[in-house]
This record gives sequence, structure tokens and C-alpha cells, in this order.
Amino acid sequence: MKKSLKIVTIVLIALIVIYAVAAIILTNIIKPNTYKTWISKVVYQQTGRIVKINGQIKLSFFPWIGARITQVQISNPKNFNQAIASTTDIPSYFAKIGNADLKISFFPLIIGKIEPKKLVLNNATLNLVTTPSGKTNWGDLHKKQPTQKKATTKTLTPKTTTKIPSKSPSRPIEYLGMPAITITNTNVNWINLQTDQRIALNDFNLSTQVSEKGQKVILNSQFAITSKKPAISLAIKASGTGILDFKQQYFQLQNFKLNSTVSEYLEKLKSPIHINLSGNLSLNAKKQLLELSNFQFNLANLNAKGSLVGKQIFDAPIFDGKLSIEQFNPSKLLNALKIKVNLNNRKVLQSAKATIQFQVSPKFIKLPSFQLSLDKIKIQGNVDFAHFNTPNLIFNLKVNQLNLGDYFNLIGNNSLTTSTQQTTKTAKPQITTSQTTTTKQLATKTILPIAELKHMNWQGALAVGSLTYHGLTVKNLNMTSSDKSGLIASSLQGGINNGQFNSTMAINVNGATPTIKSSFNVNNVPIEPILVAMRGKSFIQGNLVWQTKLNTSGNSQKAWLTHLNGTGKFNLTRGTIKNLNLLNILEKGYQFLKKQPISNKNSNSSTHFSTLQASYTITNGLLKNNDFQMRSQRLNAQGQGTVNLASQTINYHLLASYRASQSIKIPLAIKGRLSSPSISLNTAELTKSLLKQKGKNIIDKFLKKFL
Repeated sequence: MKKSLKIVTIVLIALIVIYAVAAIILTNIIKPNTYKTWISKVVYQQTGRIVKINGQIKLSFFPWIGARITQVQISNPKNFNQAIASTTDIPSYFAKIGNADLKISFFPLIIGKIEPKKLVLNNATLNLVTTPSGKTNWGDLHKKQPTQKKATTKTLTPKTTTKIPSKSPSRPIEYLGMPAITITNTNVNWINLQTDQRIALNDFNLSTQVSEKGQKVILNSQFAITSKKPAISLAIKASGTGILDFKQQYFQLQNFKLNSTVSEYLEKLKSPIHINLSGNLSLNAKKQLLELSNFQFNLANLNAKGSLVGKQIFDAPIFDGKLSIEQFNPSKLLNALKIKVNLNNRKVLQSAKATIQFQVSPKFIKLPSFQLSLDKIKIQGNVDFAHFNTPNLIFNLKVNQLNLGDYFNLIGNNSLTTSTQQTTKTAKPQITTSQTTTTKQLATKTILPIAELKHMNWQGALAVGSLTYHGLTVKNLNMTSSDKSGLIASSLQGGINNGQFNSTMAINVNGATPTIKSSFNVNNVPIEPILVAMRGKSFIQGNLVWQTKLNTSGNSQKAWLTHLNGTGKFNLTRGTIKNLNLLNILEKGYQFLKKQPISNKNSNSSTHFSTLQASYTITNGLLKNNDFQMRSQRLNAQGQGTVNLASQTINYHLLASYRASQSIKIPLAIKGRLSSPSISLNTAELTKSLLKQKGKNIIDKFLKKFL
């Protein structure tokens, strides 16, 4: 036993002595710098890149086998610099390396195994550039380079008699563990000239500590990121413990932590924003399985947690996950991010939370179940979005209540204020109704995204328990919508007060010009809250019954009104026309007939009616009506005329009379723009009526005298 131990000891000492002597000899014989040109040639043959080694190559053999290379520069692809020549601030090289060191254990090599011990990379810079045409300086690296012809230049072959084996070893070399890695002062620049976007990873530092068995790695890293469009600046620190099993192709990152401090977001921040992320990540390459567990995310006052499982991640990846956002104050988060939101109600955006289940792949995004809450709003449902090139969307959403006026102002500065003015000129009274705001020109901008709608498919439903906007509350609102290859269909129904409404719409975008068909049915719905919600103020009250069918073509508001055709009828009951006193106008007409002084008194009171009804036809944007009727306790009125919806003008005639004396009817004319129409006595018709009445009286007297 002692003799055997002695022999082993002698052999080991002999090997060490031989290794030491060989290391000294090799250090003096091998001149690694003579291989610079050969290295450049091999890299060029494999990648098409020019490599310049401006520094030294050094080899070491004791106590480790190691190599050190300094001042290395790798070029961009051939002719790439010409594509970026107009931008002078972009580096003309792909990468630079200040120095790189690699050390490998000697004794495992004897038995055909590689055990790297240390890898050092200092002062490196990597530039990833996309040209205005979309070409990149890294996309060619995964392509197989064409075989280069053997160069005849003698300088490409180093002066050495060392033979490079032409065949690989019969036994594959086994890779043991992972080296300790140290990266310092490294920068990565991502420059996209197509979008004029630039992102820089600066001062990247990474250090790892490897366990004796080489399967556990403790890592620490820190770096900074700056971006333009949008302007972002942040510093990041990261740490974690990695578990590596190369044989089983299993990798795990435990207790991963990332802490970030944002100093600029769109603008310089007075107080930095802190972002924290932590969790555990594992990858089983054999099973193509990726798992993220105990995930936690913190941004200002927002806290989220979740999990993720990815299957078939290399062949056909599908990721299933869950995300939960704890209750937080959105207003405080927006203030921290310097995002300004103009709200009508400052008491909203005070509370929010969410729970979302999701499934993601390169072909689809699915939300099988999600629940969102914002203040008093609760949203739940599911969404399925697939085939991104030809999108297919399926959704089913339910909302308990929503007050749009708290979050949006769709009306802007619109208001509808009516005022009556009277002018008397040669005993011809005129009562004018005008609006304080002018009507904007009809928009000619295209509205429907035709190309997208032709290639899109969707089918969905939305149910809202209570929808409120500017005093208008719609109960039990239900909407369905679908699009199948450019054929869009939708329906809408709900209740307002004690009334109901429903509508349908069909849009076809497959022809040269889009066509639209729609129908509306309204039953006992108060009209005033609808006008207030749409225009900001109402000039009329009453309960509306309305049926209409319309069709049009085009893709702008002006085209839709110009090509509008259809029929319809309406009936308003128990209503009031505000700021328009027809009794006062009627009285002025009687004063004119009786040749009495016309009163200059102008009443701002309203006109009450029991029934206001009419039917109409629309032809190419021109609305015609000939059966208008209005009845009230003291007066009646009939009318006919036209409204040009395209030019927004009206030409209408009314005949008003007291119910007690319907034989005398006072003609009224309504003309001008819809935004500011004038209502006046039609004195010409009134004079004709007066002459007819006088003629009738003369004939009556003649007949009584002679018959």
C-alpha cells in the first residue's frame, strides 16, 4: 500500500515538473502575435467581417492555460458604412474590445474535458444599427458565408511549423461548468435610423462567482439605459443565483432582483421613480419548458404579482400566465410619471385593481378571464385575438356602470344657446332665432380604415348595466358587432327613462365606395337629455317616438350627408320648444291683419305643445316634409319644406292659427343655416290672405244686398 502511494506521488510530481518545463518552453517558442493575420483571415472567411487586432496576444500556461487579447475591432458588413454615411455620429465599426481574458484548467484537458475558470471582458462596445431601408449590421451573422478562395499572399500564413489537426478528436470534448465572468465598462448602442430611435446600455458591469462544482453561479450586475424618442434615463442593479446543469440542459435563476431608478421620463423628473422586479426563472431546454414564479413588480405606488409557464418554447411556444395588480391610486401614479390628464371630475382615478389570466403565442393573444375595476366601474369578460396578419378578434365584455362624463369631454366647447331678436321694418315684423356658436364645416377627412376592415374579422358583445354621459343615462345597454371580410354588422339597444331604443347598421367596404345601411327605432324616449349629451344644451323637450331607415355611401361626413337617402317619421308628445313663443308671433300677425300697431314686446317664454309630428323622405341629402303638424291648447300649426343636410340649410313654411279661430292662419317662414335660422312673418302670404278675406267680405255683402 505504501509502495503504491509512493509511486502515485512520484508520478504526480513528475507530471507537474514536465508541465512546468513544457510551459516555460512553449512560452518561449510560441509567438502568438504571429497569428494575428491568420485569425483575421479565418474570421473573415466565416463572417465576412474584418477583424483588426491592434494590441497584443498573450498566452499563459501556469497555473492556468490562458489567453489574453487587447484592442480588437470588428467591422460592419461590407458596404454597410455607405448606407449610414449621411449620419456622422454613428460609429463605423460593429464592435470594439479593450481586452479579453480566458483561463482554462490544465488537468481536465488530459482526460478530454474543458473546465473554463475565468472569463474577463473590459472596455467593450457593441453597435447594433438599422439603416433607413431596414438593413441591419448583425443580420448577416447567422447566414452562411460563401466559401473564400485560398489566398496566395504569404503574409496570411504565420511563420510556424505547428500543424493544425485536420480531423476532430474521435471522442467529443466534454464541457465542465461555467467560468467566473467579469465584464466591466461595456456599452451597447442600438440605433434605428428608420424610426430615429436610439437606446444605449452604458457602463455595463457583471460579476459572477461560481461554486466548486461549477453548477451554482452568484451574479451581480449594474448598468444604465438612456433612450431618445421617448426620452428615458434609468440606472439598473440586478442580482441573483443561477443553477446550471449542462448535461440535463436545465437552467434556473433563483431570487432574481432588479432595482431601477428612473431619473428622466419624457422630461427630467424632480423626484426619481423607483422600479423593482423580483422572481424565480427556470428553463428546461430538453422539455422546452420555461417557468416564471413568485414574480413581483413595483412601480411607484403600483404593485403587481404573477406567474408564467411556457411550453414548446422553441418549436411552437405558448405562454400561460396570471397577473394580479393590487389596489392602487392611479392619479398618484400618473403624477409620479408626469402624465397630465384633464378630467371633468377630480374625484375619479382614485382606485384601481385587476386580475388577468392570459395565454400568448406568436399566433394569438387570449384573455380567457379578466376582472378590472376603476373607481366604481367593474369590467369583466374574455378576449381572443388571433392571426396578426389577418386579425381575428372575439370578445365578450360586461360593465356594471360607466359615467363617461367623469373621464371624457366629447362635447368640448359646444353649446346650444338660442335667443330671439325682432326687427321692425316698414311694419314688417321679423323674429330671428340664432345660435351663439357657428357650425363647423362638414369634415371631409376619411373615417373608415378600409384596408384594415377588409382583412379583419371580429365578433363580439358588450353589455353595460348603466351608461351615463352629461345627464343622459342609458340602462341595460347591449351591443353586438361583427366584421367578416369587410362586411360589418352591428346592433344596439337599451332603455332611457321609461323608453326603449334599438338600432342596426350594416357596412360594406368591399366595393369601390363603402356603403352603409341603418335603421333606428325609438319608443317613448325623452329627447332633451339626448340633445344635452350630444350638443351641450337642448332647445326642445318631449317624449319621442321615431322610426327611420337610412342608407348612404362614401367615407367622410360630407359624403355620407351628400349621398344620404331614406324615409322616416317622428312624434313628440307633451313637449316644449324653448325660447320660441309662437303665440307672440301669432299675435303680431293678427295685429298686422287688423292694421293695429304691432307690439315691440318680445317674449322669451316657450311654446308648449301636446303633439308635434311629421314624416319625411331624404334624397341625396335633401330632407323633404309636407305633413308637419303641431297641436297645443291654444294654437295649431301645419307646415312643409326642405332641409339640405349637406349644405346645412333650411327652407320651411308654417301656417299657425288659434284653435278658437282657425279660419285665419298666419304664415311663418323659417330660413337660413341650421346653426342660425331666422323665423319671421311671411308678409307676402299674409297680404294675399288679407286681400282674399277682403274680397270675400265684399262678395258676401253684395250677395246679401241683392239676393
